[in-house]
Amino acid sequence: MMARHDAFESSQDASQQALMSPDILQLICQFQPGLWEDMLSFLPLQGINHAFEITLAHMDDIQVVLMPWYNVYGLGRIPRLVAALPFMKFIVLAFSARVGDTQLLRALARTCKVDIVPRVGDLLTIAIDSNQVDVIASLECVGYTPEIHKKRLIDGIGDAVARGHMTMAQYLAYELNQVNLRALRASLNGNTQAKMSTNLKMIFATKNFEGLQWLLNIWTHLLPPTWMSRCRRECRLLALEHQAWHILVMLSTNDVNPAAKYDKDLILAAKLASLEAVHWLLSTAGVVVKYHHIVQAAKYFRSDNPNSSLLLERLLAMWLPTLTELESKVQCLDICMNEAVKSGHFEAVQMIWRMGASKSTLQRYGTPTTMSEFANLCVSNYGENNNLTSLHWSCDWWISIKETKE
Repeated sequence: MMARHDAFESSQDASQQALMSPDILQLICQFQPGLWEDMLSFLPLQGINHAFEITLAHMDDIQVVLMPWYNVYGLGRIPRLVAALPFMKFIVLAFSARVGDTQLLRALARTCKVDIVPRVGDLLTIAIDSNQVDVIASLECVGYTPEIHKKRLIDGIGDAVARGHMTMAQYLAYELNQVNLRALRASLNGNTQAKMSTNLKMIFATKNFEGLQWLLNIWTHLLPPTWMSRCRRECRLLALEHQAWHILVMLSTNDVNPAAKYDKDLILAAKLASLEAVHWLLSTAGVVVKYHHIVQAAKYFRSDNPNSSLLLERLLAMWLPTLTELESKVQCLDICMNEAVKSGHFEAVQMIWRMGASKSTLQRYGTPTTMSEFANLCVSNYGENNNLTSLHWSCDWWISIKETKE
């Protein structure tokens, strides 16, 4: 009996050894539910595969998990990984685009090209954002072409310049030279304009101006003229906001009428309530204050910003002495005061009154302290609506031509 028992145990040990052999165990596991232990950490990444947009934050999450694993197991275990977790096909390709591993990208593309083609645009964006120029050429093996992905390329040029990646930007421009210009312009939409605006804001916020002029030249070649007019206006506004005077000079260098552009810049400066911009435009650019500057300063007046009062006061002080003819002075001040009344900017109304009224007017009435007092003095109401915003400034008796003549 003991001998039979020993024989049974010996047979059991032999069977266990046979079943545990690597070849047989691997075959058995293919028919069993479960996951390799080293791959469990990838399960939380499944949601990224379905994200509407793959962000750099997503890529950081992928890299934290995948990089240590890849350093241990290498390229040889990738086929088993994507076989066990099919969603990892795109995740691994995204990782390769992020870190610039073209060998991994090409190896995986050979086994799952059909599955990846719809996501090539995402891989292209990841490569651009990660400044991996070599990856873009490698993406041809999964279906990338400049013609198909032209919108990604035009968006990517601005992103690259904003990040200071000029080599990438120049490569993307080279790729776009292969695209039909009419087809490119036909593919553009509001999202492209929004992207351009975001790029410009980032460039000015970081003061990374190295590639700005190059970018504007490239955009001028690729984009519709109306888009570039809007783009240059935004550049001027941002230059004023960030006090980048050299950019204003650069934008004006080849302009047919730079004085006209600086004239409009003064309106933008009033909108921003930027005393520094006003000072530069008046003292360096040589802008002459005109009545439309006062009108716009009154329109954009901000009661919560002391700079608005100082700015309007300076513009009035420079403009009023230039008005020598009564008819012109009445017309101009009427428009300015009407804009201030219509917009409900009471402090602006007071300032225009205080600086434009004659001495006799100020001595007799002072400066009214409420909008109603102004309405009783100088405003007529057209229609039955008593709302002050519907009132119209309609008198000239308060204005002086020259104080010496009174």
